[in-house]
Amino acid sequence: MQTALSRLRARARHSDDGGFTLLEVVVAMVVLLVLFTSTAGLLVHMLQTTTRARQQQAANQLADQAMERVRALPYATVIAGSTGDVKSDPAITNDGGVYYFGTEPLDWNSTAPAGQTPLDTYPWPTVEMNGVEFETKTFVTCSHSAFSGAGNQPACTDTSLGPSDQLLYRVTVIVDWKPNGTTETKTVSTQSVIFSPKGCQSTLTHPIAAPCEPFFYGSADSGLGGITIGQASPTDSDPVPGPAVPALAGFTGASLTFPRATASLQSEQTAKVSGDSRASKIGWTINDVDSSLGDTLAAATAGNDAGATVPSEDSKNLSQDATSQTISSADGLTSLALTLGAVTGAGLATTSSVSPSECWDAAPTPQLLATNLSCASSKLVPNVMSAVLTTPSAGSANLVSLSAPSSTDPIELFTGRFNTATGVTPQYCGTAASGAAGCEASAARRAVGDLVVGKLPTGVPPGHMPSNWNNSVGLIKVSGYSDAVQVERGDEATNPGPNASVGAGSMLTYWNGSNYTNVDLSTATAGTVIPVNLSPVLDYSDSVNITMSGAVTIGGTSTGTSGDLADCSTIQCVATATVNSFVIDIVYTVKSLDGATTYANLAVHVDLGKLLASSTYQAAPSGT
Repeated sequence: MQTALSRLRARARHSDDGGFTLLEVVVAMVVLLVLFTSTAGLLVHMLQTTTRARQQQAANQLADQAMERVRALPYATVIAGSTGDVKSDPAITNDGGVYYFGTEPLDWNSTAPAGQTPLDTYPWPTVEMNGVEFETKTFVTCSHSAFSGAGNQPACTDTSLGPSDQLLYRVTVIVDWKPNGTTETKTVSTQSVIFSPKGCQSTLTHPIAAPCEPFFYGSADSGLGGITIGQASPTDSDPVPGPAVPALAGFTGASLTFPRATASLQSEQTAKVSGDSRASKIGWTINDVDSSLGDTLAAATAGNDAGATVPSEDSKNLSQDATSQTISSADGLTSLALTLGAVTGAGLATTSSVSPSECWDAAPTPQLLATNLSCASSKLVPNVMSAVLTTPSAGSANLVSLSAPSSTDPIELFTGRFNTATGVTPQYCGTAASGAAGCEASAARRAVGDLVVGKLPTGVPPGHMPSNWNNSVGLIKVSGYSDAVQVERGDEATNPGPNASVGAGSMLTYWNGSNYTNVDLSTATAGTVIPVNLSPVLDYSDSVNITMSGAVTIGGTSTGTSGDLADCSTIQCVATATVNSFVIDIVYTVKSLDGATTYANLAVHVDLGKLLASSTYQAAPSGT
């Protein structure tokens, strides 16, 4: 019986529901709350740390960007200093009229120089990222202890080192920001020293503030020449010469511009080269209004600056058709006809020439040059030009005429940098040692057709002309004219020169009053003035007098150098070569026999312009 009762009680106990007591539940909840609170705090701290790290990273990036921008500026821009408002920043102090950032004088200007890329703006530029505003400050200071300036702008003046010394400058970039929900200002900063030795401030070839490389500059120019026709100036015998051509109302002048070719090279950290060809132009002025025709330009430009917009190689072809302009009187009996023949040409510029077809020189037999450095070349083939005056009774007179040149490429020039022997005769930089800086060579040559000035009108029959007069020669004729210039400067320049010459066979023929005299322009004395005069000549109707008078001035050649080649490490070594060919000035008059009526009173001026070549070299400064 007892055993059965025990079994029933045991079965009852096993059938009761199990569970936690209230106390157990409360204790468990407290434990979980403490655990969740600790984890949440850790998560919030981790998020704050990540956010601050990202803000720090953003500030560092902004500081690096600002510093890289300064480093990418030319040295000349950096040393020009900050704009004047920067000195108002709370970080700037004034001590005795000198503004300081920290312990160093601030480099500043009251205004940014025209065209300069600003170093900074004030108030300072800001950038917002993820709701946080970052402010970037840039300070340029004089990083040298011997400062002796007195607050002048820019303040970096150190007379103890010399007025033209290039000094160390320190650039400090600071980025400030306030994290979200705080008033605490966070800051990151970075510094860099900017230095460039003396002589490397050209923004064209020294685009970044870094040490110099060898500097080369070269140019060649065929000259800005032409023919001008205008009113004669007063003289003692004719104090009031009157209008140039009275029948041409309002006419005061006209011109025929010769074609012009140029080439230039600048090379240091980077290179910039150009080869331009410009065609002839007709110009005239009536009632003070200038008009023109022609003047077509083919401009080839190349550069290898990574930030430049010009290509590394460029070539342009020039072609201008024949053109003319006639200025006529109301009745059509008087006129001045100006004519230009067709002109062709080409310009080439490259900073990485690699094949012989890319550059040609200006040797008598042009050579195609192979170089992996910069070069530019230009050539022109001009044609005929003339100015013809027509007046009543006298007829038409060729005041000036220029025939087509006989050579294939009458105007040709180049400038180039070389570091190996190039060319056959002459050689450029033929003895350059391996690893040497090389040299720069510039040259130009030109040949013109026959030039005739001062023909008599078609209305003058041979019987009325002076004995021995040849109207195909006129008052003055220049035939077979050519000239050339060449220079080199650099390390191991083979033909340093400079050389300038007028070609053999360049002949001047002029009327001496009774016959013609020849002058060899290749040997003529520079500065010689040759008077020319044609006594009054009657036209066929015996009613008009034609007279001509004036002079020819011999130009000659000139060369110049500055700096011995041994001194190129400290100064710029320069060589120039120039040809001033000749200048012709005459007064051409057509008047009635009694002198009461003037049909034309013209001053005619002819100048080929200077043929020029120049070369400059300076070795990379050591900075000492």
